[in-house]
Amino acid sequence: DVITYNNVLRKKEDEFFSKGEKQGIKKGRAEGSYKEKLEFAQKLKQKNYPIDEIIYFTNLSKEEIDAIPM
Repeated sequence: DVITYNNVLRKKEDEFFSKGEKQGIKKGRAEGSYKEKLEFAQKLKQKNYPIDEIIYFTNLSKEEIDAIPM
């Protein structure tokens, strides 16, 4: 197998894009999970759950919960 500059470059590009895709998928999941937490917290807030319980169930901060519109 002949090692050429183009082969090495192509391999590095493949590795880079593979890592980028994996990171993008993880980021998408994290953003989706955060959005779900916010939606759940909003529902709890609308039902007048105490802030302490909303924090417990969602792991969101008080500031994040306070910023959620009713």
